[in-house]
Amino acid sequence: QKYDLFMKGVTFSEIVGGVKYWEIKSISSEINKNNEVAYLSETVGAFFKKGIPTFQIISPKVLWNMKTKEIFIDSALGYGKSFKFETQSLYFSLGSKKLKTDKDVVIERGDSTIYAKGFTADIALENISLGGRPKAEIKTGQKDGLLYVEADSFEIDGINGIIKASGAAAANRGELKLYCGELKYRENGKTLLAAGKVEIVFKEITAGSDSAVYNIMGEKIILSGNAVAKRGASELKGDKLIINLKDNKIGVEGRTKAFIEEEIITKEMNGK
Repeated sequence: QKYDLFMKGVTFSEIVGGVKYWEIKSISSEINKNNEVAYLSETVGAFFKKGIPTFQIISPKVLWNMKTKEIFIDSALGYGKSFKFETQSLYFSLGSKKLKTDKDVVIERGDSTIYAKGFTADIALENISLGGRPKAEIKTGQKDGLLYVEADSFEIDGINGIIKASGAAAANRGELKLYCGELKYRENGKTLLAAGKVEIVFKEITAGSDSAVYNIMGEKIILSGNAVAKRGASELKGDKLIINLKDNKIGVEGRTKAFIEEEIITKEMNGK
């Protein structure tokens, strides 16, 4: 291609109506004035919201189409106060004011590491949508290690610290397996909220309900709405059932209906 301008150590930025959207510094750059495209090499920069940088970006190559007001960032590494991400390519359009990629992406925030195929996000990365059956690895601080979550799609609410997993959601940690239609993980408090035909398997216990709350640090799951738990041939139903994962016990709140197999009754009567 034919270039009209060659420059060293230049800073580029896009400012429209007095609002700065991004700023990128490059070690070297070439501009084709005919098609209004700039090719930037060895770059560092930032995206802005209301004049404040929201995250930093590093890339070996950036293409800026000045005519369409689009930038294409190769091998993007982004990082902010509480997160960082990596992807093979990142696209930003001033028209949509959205960041997008259809490539593999890894996002680290707090105790969570998320793997996905593509994302769409606002310029501050406060709301991120991830597709491609994303998976999350969450550090629990407990002996049995990581909590794994996956679903058809994720939504990250960066302001409130919530990861929402929708569509055939599943979570597992050690011997615990949880399935439902939708999961919400609250980073502050390490709580998992499940809704939509909840099914739980833990050791010899199987349980189900309309919704459930999993207190990760407290090692307890509270099932609500048509709650039922089974252990062997025994069955317990109640307004609320509580599974204590640490003690492998089931508690009940509210109205209760129980069926207990004869062998268990005999052991209780004999004090065993």
